[in-house]
Amino acid sequence: CVAHMLDECILPYAQRDMSFEVRVTLEADAGVRKAFEVYGEPLWALHSQLARQRRDENGRDTLSMEQFLELLQSRGIVGDLSARQESEVRVPKHTLKTYRSVLTVAKAKRAFVESQRAEEASMGTITGFELSMGLDYEEFLECLGRCGLLKYDQIEQMRPADRVTALILNVLGRMDVPSVITAATLVRALSTFVANRDSQPLPDESEEDHAKFLEMWSLLDLSDVRDHPEFNHDLHDFLQQAFAQLRLIFPFYCKSISGAENARDAELMDMQEWLAFIRDCKIVSKGKAVSLAS
Repeated sequence: CVAHMLDECILPYAQRDMSFEVRVTLEADAGVRKAFEVYGEPLWALHSQLARQRRDENGRDTLSMEQFLELLQSRGIVGDLSARQESEVRVPKHTLKTYRSVLTVAKAKRAFVESQRAEEASMGTITGFELSMGLDYEEFLECLGRCGLLKYDQIEQMRPADRVTALILNVLGRMDVPSVITAATLVRALSTFVANRDSQPLPDESEEDHAKFLEMWSLLDLSDVRDHPEFNHDLHDFLQQAFAQLRLIFPFYCKSISGAENARDAELMDMQEWLAFIRDCKIVSKGKAVSLAS
């Protein structure tokens, strides 16, 4: 019975005290240490500002739990917040998720207590009751790290160092929680292609023709096409290679089908001309041409 209870009930489901492991994780993570180093000056100033009126019996400037919770609440960190994922790429809206970020008062209090150095308590410097009374600067940093790991643990795109850095930015008032979620979960475009910067003339293409192609390319609005701008580079290359022929095809249909009466008409393709074009090219069957092409 005891073995069954241990194997089937207690060991699989009972929660563990992971406070020491979290401390080891924070101390071992180079990204976390870098974040504390980069933002060390404003964090030190913030701790000093809040703790200057409070000094423990050992002469340490400490931050009380009430002050720490008030700081988190004033920055909108405590609570359950969510933000809709955004995308630089045109994708179906249903593929974008809503992400939550949760930090309760109870968890913030626990992080505060667990950030106290237990070895000091065991030496008698801090009693068990006083353990939750105040944080010195190093303990304050650890507490921020613990809260960062908790606050953003549902954002799978964020590494531990990213979570801690985000919490630091929240505390310093440089970035709010929804902005952190949006930035962390943004679907970024992998393509960095910019035609005006990256496009080059083909071996048999003159500078003048290349300039005309770029002028045409600049008029294309593909922002509502799925997967834009990921396909831009390939599309650019396809169109550039065919541009000389396309420049001959387009005016033929503009001028010859309905009969252009002026220069302006010769630069535009109406529906009748468009239908003639797609029929000639066998892009769609004759019966479906009107419904699909329009």
